[in-house]
Amino acid sequence: MIEIIRNIFHRKIYFNNLCSLSRNFSMMTTFADKDYNSAAYSSYRPNYSEKLFNKIYDYHSKNSGNYNNALDIATGTGQIAHILSSKFSNVYATDISETMLSNAHRGSNINYSISTAEDLSQFPSSKFDMLSVGQSAHWFRLQEFFEEANRVLVPNGTLAIFGYTFHVIKGYNEISEMLLKFSIEEEIGKYWDERRIIINDLYRSIVLPEQFKNVEIIRNEIINGGEISGEIFMEENWSIYQMANYMKTWSSYKDYMAKNKDIQQDPVDKLMNKIELAIGLKPGQKLHIIWPMVLILATKKG
Repeated sequence: MIEIIRNIFHRKIYFNNLCSLSRNFSMMTTFADKDYNSAAYSSYRPNYSEKLFNKIYDYHSKNSGNYNNALDIATGTGQIAHILSSKFSNVYATDISETMLSNAHRGSNINYSISTAEDLSQFPSSKFDMLSVGQSAHWFRLQEFFEEANRVLVPNGTLAIFGYTFHVIKGYNEISEMLLKFSIEEEIGKYWDERRIIINDLYRSIVLPEQFKNVEIIRNEIINGGEISGEIFMEENWSIYQMANYMKTWSSYKDYMAKNKDIQQDPVDKLMNKIELAIGLKPGQKLHIIWPMVLILATKKG
């Protein structure tokens, strides 16, 4: 399985084709579009696990330990901000999309505002004990973002960057191959923004600047048999219907549908029918869905 993924992710022809197709539109613009279904995004995206945040909090306590103010960048519908709000006294969360923020999780200690990751001028220097970025660092102008992150973090404050790539179904190797090929190469797979390859490669191309120390990186990747190496930080038991709705939140799906209005059958529904037949799914049967993830932790130098 891992060789299949590497062949897909790193073949030069795939990357060149992806870049040439994607220069015509922007993933971030898709999420910011007023007609983007942010309610579906909030409902159908997978949940970040308690295990993942325990890992982040353990690191944070070891290196800083203060839980006063946290900042979540590109918060979307506030999934991460909501989790942080149970640990930090105050959580601030930003996004470029008013549409996404309109469906964000609310909380008495969560403060939402609109801004880019590269311009945090609304916040004073040395304000935040933790800055988190979930499933979005690959869309940033990283040099500018890191400069701002360094400015707004307190000395020894924690920077937590994490993300996940395409899912597989635990125990179903051939079906997982089918999913990956569909997601990356076939039909909607050709409609990803070129920056998507950065998270596909689990942020190996991201290099933290010298202003950060104590860097720890955890990656779990797909291995044979629809399994994930190491500790699993993101998993769900989903029906085929839930998996389909999740895939329909993808920006590549939205762009595909916008550019192929005359198709006879929805490509995600078509794929789900194939999977249903191949597995022989029974009514109400759940599938164990798992995601490869990367977690990058660092502290600002004092």
